[in-house]
Amino acid sequence: MALCFADHSLFINCGGARTVAEGNQYDEDNAKNRFYSIPGKWAYSCSGDFLSSVANSSDYVKNTTCGVSISEESLYKTARFCPVSLTYYGFCLEKGNYTVELHFAEIIYTQDEDYSSLGTRIFDVYIQGERKLKDFNIKEKAQSPNEAWIEKFPAIVDDHPLEIHFFWAGKGSLNNPPLLNGPLISAISVTPNYKVHDGKLSAAQITGITIGCAFAPLLLLAFIWKMGWLGNRELRGETIS
Repeated sequence: MALCFADHSLFINCGGARTVAEGNQYDEDNAKNRFYSIPGKWAYSCSGDFLSSVANSSDYVKNTTCGVSISEESLYKTARFCPVSLTYYGFCLEKGNYTVELHFAEIIYTQDEDYSSLGTRIFDVYIQGERKLKDFNIKEKAQSPNEAWIEKFPAIVDDHPLEIHFFWAGKGSLNNPPLLNGPLISAISVTPNYKVHDGKLSAAQITGITIGCAFAPLLLLAFIWKMGWLGNRELRGETIS
């Protein structure tokens, strides 16, 4: 079993390489397997079969052909796709309240190709088992393909891992190849809604320690004087049993 060190945040660049966005380092997530994990940190699981023979495991990771014109473009150049069910698990997060940000961009059903301009992607999103989005359509929300869209939700982490589940219930385009209608996610960020203790001393604690260090010698001298030891030469010859 992997060691689990408590953490308070999680950043994943779904389908892409390690990158930095808004000052946060996003983990790479470019495996083309049904299951992948970073022990003690996070994992994903993909299930379901493609409905077209032209699609295969290489389609689990998608790349944009024209890019998304925003400052954090690196988060939207790629995305993770799954035919039916895609679940991400966040391990070792400290107990508490968090904000989950889901970054989306429709980079498959775009207007670059004839079939894709007609494609419609509709799926549901669950966090900790609770449905947060029903019949979610990225292109409709962003009002265009290759446009970023962010959804934010509160989440509580207790004794179980954080679970983010994307599920395709069979809605959307069915007759347009290559039938890549499943859930699509560009990036995930999880940040705490509580004060994070970084182990550093506060200003008040530093002030208290400084004052204590300054007065400690004076208190010691006062104690010695009260005991009658100060200036008493006979103290040298005393023994303490």
